[in-house]
Amino acid sequence: MHVTSTADSTQEVLSQPADQSSSGSLQREDFMMLLLTQLKHQDPLKPMDDEALMTQFTQLNSLEELQGIHKKINLLSDRDTLTEAAGLIGKTVTVSDPAGEQIHGLVTSVSRLGEDITLTIGGTDYPLSALIRVQQEQA
Repeated sequence: MHVTSTADSTQEVLSQPADQSSSGSLQREDFMMLLLTQLKHQDPLKPMDDEALMTQFTQLNSLEELQGIHKKINLLSDRDTLTEAAGLIGKTVTVSDPAGEQIHGLVTSVSRLGEDITLTIGGTDYPLSALIRVQQEQA
């Protein structure tokens, strides 16, 4: 009887291209495929420990929960940044244009274009990251 070691089968699975998310992390399906390959090729005289299996499932569930929390925190952070940028409407600011020159003007609107937040000054959009200074309104 030929017995393939778990290490060999694990290497076989890891060498196959895996579906990855935009962040490059392994997904639940990849983990399950790896686990099933380990179980299929394990030595029948030395089966995988039940506690080790449960530990892996617990770690997977914890990782998924952390990823969900991470997404929610990013969403809240994006909303907070947009809210702060909206507070610049009606204020005079200084931004740096792509040529490196400083532009002074009144912020008339704030927009979200994809993941970027832009300030509209004099009809031209500038990224929030180009903001140099916010001036106090003169009464």
